Order: sequence, then C-alpha cells, then structure tokens
Amino acid sequence: MPWYFTHRFRADRAWLLLAEGRLAAMAYAPDVTMQINGRKIALPYVQGVATAEEFRRRGYCRRLLSHMKRKLAEMGY
Repeated sequence: MPWYFTHRFRADRAWLLLAEGRLAAMAYAPDVTMQINGRKIALPYVQGVATAEEFRRRGYCRRLLSHMKRKLAEMGY
C-alpha cells in the first residue's frame, strides 16, 4: 500500500465532505487512459465513493459528487 500512495495517489483528486467535524463522505477520481476510436484519452475514473453509515440518507454523497463534477469540469474534463 505505501507504493500506491507514493507513486499513484493524487491528493488533488480526492474529495472529502466533513459534517459535524467528522468525515461524512468521500470519493476519488484518478485519471485512467482509455482508447476510443484509436485515440488515447485520459479521463477521470470515479471510485472509492462512500458515506459513513451514521451520515447516510442526508444527501452528502450527492453534494460531494456534484462538487466533484464541477471541479473536474474546471480542470477541463
């Protein structure tokens, strides 16, 4: 696991939502390279989406993913 965090993990692609001073929801979107019609394209791959059990059904993950979508659009995706 340490190799992943030193070679692959990008903190600028991890989103966290705090509520009541605690981690309520999280998501991660590293780039993956896909080949479409013979062209390689880097795209964000959303993964690691989770909401802490005590914060479920409050819309936190929806808010987090909406924010994430806006930020990725600002980054050119």
